[in-house]
Amino acid sequence: MDTPVRPKVRRLGYLLLVLTPIVILVLLEGTLRILDVFDPDEAPDPFAGLVAGHRIFRATPDGAQMVIDRTRTQSFNPQAFPADKGSETVRIFCLGGSAAYGYPFGASIAFPHWLEVGCQTLWPEQEFEVINVAGMSYGSHRILILLEEILDYAPDLVVLYSGHNEFIERDFFLETRRMRFLGLRRVLSRLHLYQAVMAVTQGVRDRATRDRERFDPFGLDVARREGLRWSDAEREEVYHGYRENVSAIARRLAASDVPLLLMVPAPNVADWRPEHSRLSPDLEPRAAARWAAEYARGIRLQEAGHVDEALERYSAALATDSTHAELHYRAAQCLEARGEMRTADRAYRRALDRDAAPVRIASPQQRALHALRDNQPVLFADSWASLATASPGGIPGSDLLWDYCHPNVRGHQLIAALACSVLVTANLFPAPAHDLAGLFARGAGQWDLAKLGLPPPDAGAVAALPNAAEGSWWLGNCAERQGAGTPAEYWYRTSLEADPEHAGSLVGLAILRSREGHQREAIDLALRALEHCRTRPERAACTRIRAELGVFYGRAGRVREAIRTFREVLSRDPSYPQAHANLARALQASDRLDEALQVTEAGLALHPAEAGLHRELGRIYRMQGRKAEAAAAYEEELRLSPGHAQLHLVLGDLYREMGKLELAAARWEAAAALDPENTDLLLRLAETYHHLGREEDARQAAERYRQLRAASGSSARKSPADPPRRR
Repeated sequence: MDTPVRPKVRRLGYLLLVLTPIVILVLLEGTLRILDVFDPDEAPDPFAGLVAGHRIFRATPDGAQMVIDRTRTQSFNPQAFPADKGSETVRIFCLGGSAAYGYPFGASIAFPHWLEVGCQTLWPEQEFEVINVAGMSYGSHRILILLEEILDYAPDLVVLYSGHNEFIERDFFLETRRMRFLGLRRVLSRLHLYQAVMAVTQGVRDRATRDRERFDPFGLDVARREGLRWSDAEREEVYHGYRENVSAIARRLAASDVPLLLMVPAPNVADWRPEHSRLSPDLEPRAAARWAAEYARGIRLQEAGHVDEALERYSAALATDSTHAELHYRAAQCLEARGEMRTADRAYRRALDRDAAPVRIASPQQRALHALRDNQPVLFADSWASLATASPGGIPGSDLLWDYCHPNVRGHQLIAALACSVLVTANLFPAPAHDLAGLFARGAGQWDLAKLGLPPPDAGAVAALPNAAEGSWWLGNCAERQGAGTPAEYWYRTSLEADPEHAGSLVGLAILRSREGHQREAIDLALRALEHCRTRPERAACTRIRAELGVFYGRAGRVREAIRTFREVLSRDPSYPQAHANLARALQASDRLDEALQVTEAGLALHPAEAGLHRELGRIYRMQGRKAEAAAAYEEELRLSPGHAQLHLVLGDLYREMGKLELAAARWEAAAALDPENTDLLLRLAETYHHLGREEDARQAAERYRQLRAASGSSARKSPADPPRRR
């Protein structure tokens, strides 16, 4: 017979069961602290600057200098300053994102460097230290956190140049699931034992997947996500957060008696097409077709140099729907060509503010900074307005900016000169040693920068700049995004001259060669990039290289290899853009429709605004005979990307098969506006108009059909049954 366990003994057993692992963990933590290993202060910031606690500067071993911590060098320029500030030293910290950082070439061309040169020229009796603590992709939330550390270093002035990165940080905060247990995660990150466990698991992971993307154990990755749909309410939340954060920065500095120079960043307004444009979700199909037809006619007229007629067509499209950012951009180009610069500037701003994938400071932010100037004691400089005075037509463009927001050398120098002009008028320092009469009296385009000690900018000597290979790759990538193939190739080849194995430039060049039909060369370049990426994974996104390689395989008819490659991409990054659509297309080519449908639906769950996924869904539904669902998918694709003639044609065919001839005619009209010499399409329109009783329209379409056939020797051009494959 078992002896019953007394209650006290049972409770003691339970207590020991609970306490024993806790005691072991406490002993392990204490041992690691005594041995001074796996110190959290020496570990990379797991919160990417989003949570206070990790500092970006460390003292050198001798304690003489403060330097950027080695774990933060991917976000910040290498910077250093004396730990003990001299009595005659003026210490200025410049905060912001990549535009203030000096991307893509670094601190040596950025305005903080030129600001130091200018200040030292103006006030040679004082010693100036201008420290560039602008962080890559840093927005106002992280800058507010960083400010607390900066105040420990006795700044005499803080310069804030921030506004382009707000949607990056807000994307993180809108994902509320990432905020779960954030307090617990923060506590864990301060434990030596936790850092030891992470070091071991990271080492195992690295050995298993040496060339995978950076592992983010906290799920706090902060990265640009192009193509995101932002509602009006979410945009206002971003703008509100920006106003609150900048206002908090100003209040914190005022409380510490540190002057703030608040600068309005300058975007590329004139020469940067919006990243992503879409139509209103409330636009019904017939109206969307009319819009697309007017837009297409406007593009053809604009490209032919008929800007007045193009503007009429764009105005007609705007009357139907005004949400499409690129429509405003094209209208602005026409207005600029007519010399109506003020009206053009307003249209360019509307294009910027409606960009569905915002990567530049917007007009509401500019207005917010002006309002802050009026309500708080700050020094103020509007770089946007100042660079406009130095730009053709008064609209900032590519003459002063490398891309959408990063100033070139001359742009940075003008921003530094603007900051100097504010410091001169603010009387923070004694009267300048040099005669500056008239220097700042005129527009920035007429400033004599040599009086500030600034050398003539030579933006063409890219090979002599730091990070020449990486910087040239970025400029090629930007040109490619804007559809400028020739400049893109130039920059990629310039990058490869500096580094023949630069993986990003190799795959960029491969993309261009693939588009020209040279698939074998493209595959060879991508494989070369991938091989180099395996040995130096920090130089390029290996997942992107694989994704592009899959596209090249597909175009070369090597479908099995394409499927294998796309599956590998998704195994490494299940949310990689376009990979689901490309895999679905390859599976369709192998008659694996059920698998293709599963892949497409999984992709849409992650990327509901990815136009290519809606296109593939439409193709699959059509192959399955689900015509109504196919039409709905194609309509959504056209709302997100309305400028593809073949897609309008296919949708018209679907509507004809469904007996909806009015809708079929509307979509074919849009297709004909985009592809006016398609005789097969004109014949369909003539027949449909006849069935609808629109005899005059039928006669005109038939007459145009006969004219084109006669001009081409009776060789009517047929249209493909489905839209062409897109990357």
